[in-house]
Order: sequence, then C-alpha cells, then structure tokens
Amino acid sequence: MKQNYFINIFCIITISLTIIPLMGCGGGSSNTNNNKPPEIILPVPDAYSPSNGANTIYNPPPLLIYSIEKPDGIDVVYDFELYGSDSETPIAVISDLPENDSPYILWNPDITLPLRSICHWRARAAVLNGIKSPWMQKISFYLFDYRRNIPERCVAFGDSITGGYGSSTFGKDLPGYQKYLKTMLIDFYGYSEIITKWIPGGYTIDGATIMESVLINYKPSMILILFGTHDTVIAQVEIQDMINNINTMVTEAFARGTLPVLGTIPPVNPASQHYKRQAIIGEFNTELKKYCDQKGIILADINGYFWAAANEEENKLPQFFYDSEHSNDKGYEIMAQAWFDAIIAKN
Repeated sequence: MKQNYFINIFCIITISLTIIPLMGCGGGSSNTNNNKPPEIILPVPDAYSPSNGANTIYNPPPLLIYSIEKPDGIDVVYDFELYGSDSETPIAVISDLPENDSPYILWNPDITLPLRSICHWRARAAVLNGIKSPWMQKISFYLFDYRRNIPERCVAFGDSITGGYGSSTFGKDLPGYQKYLKTMLIDFYGYSEIITKWIPGGYTIDGATIMESVLINYKPSMILILFGTHDTVIAQVEIQDMINNINTMVTEAFARGTLPVLGTIPPVNPASQHYKRQAIIGEFNTELKKYCDQKGIILADINGYFWAAANEEENKLPQFFYDSEHSNDKGYEIMAQAWFDAIIAKN
C-alpha cells in the first residue's frame, strides 16, 4: 500500500513592514492632541524569496527571511496562514504572533505537510489595537525530503537505451531495465512505480531541453537520468558540453523537488563498428563521476557493472548486446542491478 510521508515544518519568517502615522486634518497642528495615538495604516507585507519560483523545502527546511521596519514604541504582531495544494481553506492559522528581539518570527514547528506537493503561505501585520494590514499574496513552496530517497514514483529518463530497444519488453509498459528494477524495488520497499520517458536518438541537450516538462507532467519523487551514448558515439559532442547539459537536468530536478540519480553510459559492443568509441565513453564517465562527487549526486556505475559482468574482458562483452549500442535482456538486467544498488546505498 502506498505510504504518505510527512515532515515537520520549522520556518523563520519576518515581514517587511511600513507603518505610516497620519497627521491630523483640518488646519490643526499635529500636536493638537498629544494623548491621542497616531492613526496607523499597515500596508500589505512585502516578502522576499531566496529562491527562484517556488521555494523548495528540504528536511530540515531552509529559512525564509524578511526584514522588519517599524517605529519605536509600536507593538506589532503577525497573522500567518498555511494552505495545502488544492485547499481554499487554510490547514493552519496562527494569529497574533509576537515579534522577537531579532527581526525574525518563529512559527509553530509541529505543523505537518504532505511531501511532493506545492503548498502556500501568506501573512499580514497587525497592531494590538486591532488594525490589520491586507493579506499578502500567497507564496508557494514545493515540499520534499531528499533524505528519504524513496522511489515511490520513479521516471526512467534517457535515449533509446532507456526505451529498452533490443529487449524482449521493448514497446511495453516496462521496457528494458525497468522490468527488472521495478521487481527489485518492490521487493525492497514494498511499493514503487516506474514511468518510462525516452527520446529516440536523444542527446544530452535533448534531455536538458524537455527536463522541466517531464518533471511537471509526471511529478516523480526520483528520476533516473541516462544520456550520453549518442553524444559520444555518434556526434562526438564535447564532454564539458555534455556535463553542462547533465547539470541543467540535475538543477531542474532539485528545483522541482525530485531526487536525480545519474548513470554512467554503458560500453559499446566491441564487436561493432563503434568499438573505437570505448575510450571517449570512458573519458565522459570519468568526468561524470567527478561531477557527482563534487555535487553529492547519486551515481549508478552502469558501465562498471558491465565490465564486472564480463570479468573485465572485452571479448566477453558481446553476450550482453543486441546491436552496437543497445543491450539484450542480459544487459538490461545488469543495468537494473546498477540502478538498484545505487538507490538503496543512500538509504
């Protein structure tokens, strides 16, 4: 049965505030009645977001920081509302939050929200005599706990290798390595959904171009990214350009609250006309490993698993191939094991 995961929220929020005293009207002096408090207008709070678009809330979540400006001697409190993805009614209302000595406000850390959903919050300022500002516009954030690394909804994203070309399940719901990987994940986690999104003849730039739409359409908790065979074998794209395209995909994934897992590209069939590209594939994979080490990205060493299955002997690699680049069922099963081991190693 699919589980719902929740995290506790602990945000620090401060609100930019301007309080405008209005002078008396009708020709009288502003000092006519020194005992009467000035009339106060509270404008809509002005929020500054530290990230582009929706804030991605991690576990622990980052701080949302805003500045406070107010005249001395004025006591200001704040009202706060929190909304779920589709709710018109707030799931949390906190009224009369006092300000702290520092320009920050702490709100209830015990509120829980569902992971992998876009939630919203808004605030307004008030003074103790009951005057309140209008509500600010809602600010959205995407909620995800990267430390769970649970592939509840996993998208397999790549070229025709991800599409499972050459496998007995090509053209089906779970082509290629996905058939084997789903079985492994269900045995380990009890539940997993795998969606295949592949680009025929896809290059790394193609993956970078449509990455955002893939994330929006499928909203995965995890995405397995395997591009680079066409770049290295067919077009001979510069390795740094490939890494830049990979980085675009990784950045998009994190921005949408999806955990990216990268895969080294498998070797080519040494019995094919592309056998000379083995060296450039190795160079790219070396740079990909460096990138993952620097960024802390999970990496499935698919290439290394192929060589291990062949006992590091090139003449034993052809048994895992359908053609020059695509695997047969044996090869796709090797890929599945590489993905699985990388995923569970982080849990």
